[in-house]
Amino acid sequence: MSGISVFGVSNPSVTILDAGRYCASFALKKQVRVKATKSDSGVAADGVFKNIMEEAASNAMEFLGHEIGVELGLEECDGGMPGASEAVACATVQAVAGLIAKRYGSISVLKIDQNLSRQFFIVDEKIIPLEGLLKASLAGENSFARTASSFYGGYVICDGGEIARRGEMEECFAGVAITSKEIGIEFNDEDELYPVWQAARRGEVYTAGRDFALICANDYSKKILGEMVSKDAIALTLDDGLITAWRRDDASTLTEAGEKFGEVSNINISNELSFVDEPSRSVWKMNKFTGYPGSKEFGMI
Repeated sequence: MSGISVFGVSNPSVTILDAGRYCASFALKKQVRVKATKSDSGVAADGVFKNIMEEAASNAMEFLGHEIGVELGLEECDGGMPGASEAVACATVQAVAGLIAKRYGSISVLKIDQNLSRQFFIVDEKIIPLEGLLKASLAGENSFARTASSFYGGYVICDGGEIARRGEMEECFAGVAITSKEIGIEFNDEDELYPVWQAARRGEVYTAGRDFALICANDYSKKILGEMVSKDAIALTLDDGLITAWRRDDASTLTEAGEKFGEVSNINISNELSFVDEPSRSVWKMNKFTGYPGSKEFGMI
């Protein structure tokens, strides 16, 4: 089996709000790809995310109960993007779990209906639960909320290390990302931001993101946010070094306004679950899946 490779894929996330234990994020469609290649022994990676990749790989092996040799490589990633580290960890776990599943089980797909399917791993004749893979994806000082939204896609609202709510984002938005070293968060008080988290908890994700950005921005960020609001942005997010702004239609006016403040790129929302980029030869129907060990613990069907 030495030399066999599997590609894990995930997406980075941006902050809806970050107030101590009360956090929320959603995923962007900006794929991170990690290649895991079976080796004779040990875990080896390099680059800026070396430690994150090696820790995530070791976590995956411990969770799945099989230690294998693996070489890890970052195939695709915008390393300067907030949330990149969390996406790298999620993609690494997917890649390593995929290698282990190929050796001790299978990479399979559950066909739920004509339009909906879910990839899943079988290891040692048991379906592997998503929650365990999520926990394995927590590496280094990475944010739980960012990790969870990268792992599941869509938005995730967190209370400490627990998911209070998650769901899919509307994909009809057109968005821009504005990056600058001068963009930053100046205010972050858990008590005062609790009402913003409550709004997110109720599902008012766009309102919460906008309110957090406008409340917590430093002076330079406030100039950008004000410009985005004047161009009819209906959703905003703020991270250190990054602002995103969204409209339901063409985002060209946001792009033109943002270019005065920093580098601008077009972005989209992702509701995509982290996955292994490999065609599955094993497609299951629901009746087979529900009768198999581990199906009740799998989650997210």
